Amino acid sequence: MDEQFQQPPDDTPPENNSLSGLKRTRVGVILSWFFIMLAVMFSQMPFTSSQQEQQQSSNPVQDLSLRLNGKYIVGFDSLFGHKNAMRLLEQTLKNLEKEQNIRKRICFVPVIAEVSGRESALAELNRLRAVDFSGGIEDDLRAFQQLYEHDTAWLIEQERYAIERYGWFGRLALSQDKDASNPERKAVLKPAIRLLLTLVLLSMTIIAAFLVGLVLLAVAITLRAKGRLRGQLAIQEKPGFSLLESFAIYITGLLVLPALIVLPIPGLLRVCVSILSVFLVIFAFFWPRVRETNWKEYRTAVGWHRGKGFFREIGCGIAGYLAGLPLLVLALVIVLLLSRYTGVMPTHPLVDQVNRDTFFLMFILACVWAPITEETFFRGMFFGYIRRRLSWVSAGVISALLFALIHPQGLRGTPVIGIIGFTLSAIREWRGSLIASMSAHALNNGSALLILFMMLD
Repeated sequence: MDEQFQQPPDDTPPENNSLSGLKRTRVGVILSWFFIMLAVMFSQMPFTSSQQEQQQSSNPVQDLSLRLNGKYIVGFDSLFGHKNAMRLLEQTLKNLEKEQNIRKRICFVPVIAEVSGRESALAELNRLRAVDFSGGIEDDLRAFQQLYEHDTAWLIEQERYAIERYGWFGRLALSQDKDASNPERKAVLKPAIRLLLTLVLLSMTIIAAFLVGLVLLAVAITLRAKGRLRGQLAIQEKPGFSLLESFAIYITGLLVLPALIVLPIPGLLRVCVSILSVFLVIFAFFWPRVRETNWKEYRTAVGWHRGKGFFREIGCGIAGYLAGLPLLVLALVIVLLLSRYTGVMPTHPLVDQVNRDTFFLMFILACVWAPITEETFFRGMFFGYIRRRLSWVSAGVISALLFALIHPQGLRGTPVIGIIGFTLSAIREWRGSLIASMSAHALNNGSALLILFMMLD
């Protein structure tokens, strides 16, 4: 991509010859960076970054990654036998012990019974009884023990209800003494087997996309070395510092104000904070236009234009995303290796809210709203501003790091989110138009959402 070594535009306003204009510029830049750093700090605070973990801890049945892990082991056991599934189960139990979440370990008692038998499940229940715990789960442990010492016929209504509260894990436990042809048993095993087959198909698709992306990445590097791959990003004089101000307003409304909602403040004030947060995000979009530039200059600087053609930019966005896929896979491997030692796999909080009833809303948020807003502010305004002074690689790294830090996956998700952000910045530099990076962003989110939908019950 073209480094564009032209003299960078001046960041001063039209009245740059006046001392007052220069002071206003410096004050605006300093305040903007202050609020950006403040937003990053808030995103890493315990009451915001651990909100997802606290929610899963209180109700682990809603933890999608836990359910998928359990279904994967049961599906693996159904197709490949107990011996092959045992290794997966042992590793999962080690991770659960690191988390020290008693309810999650109870969820996996039926999985243990499925793979290792009733005796192993009872042994796990005895180990759980020896753990110092609180939260009123003694009745749950007693219900599962009654089930595995006898069978479902011995359960009283309260014990059956206690087991059913564990969702798919509870249905698995209640069906384990039934024949394979029993409809209830089939209904429990079907999503587990479907999940395993989906993951096999997904693995094959990822391998194919990885190979295509590897070829495209090699081609891009070769063309860049020969000077035949040039960036289309136009660095213009206006708008200047107002891009940074706009981004600071956006990220403040996006993170800092919502974070205040978790504090012990009156209900009416919470509503006011929420309304103000939405207002700031909308206001930030129009700020450069109000501050110092006309609509045409604003659209060009941010990337709100057709580029070389609407459909051509979409195709380039897809190709750019595939070219960045090898780096994304490498980052994902790093996160997976880290999760083996930490026992926690970073996921977005909205993942646990995905179901067949909310899928359409999640699709709009993930594949329409997020690509438009995040590309406009991160790649259009923030990357566009720092690109005025730095090379595209340096600007891409800075914007990608910030993009990763403000996401709710936390520090553990930084490698994956950071690579996605850097790839989107590279696409923005290459094409100039945000259509390409928006398309790549939508492809990334849409693929993840589709995979989740295929894994649902």
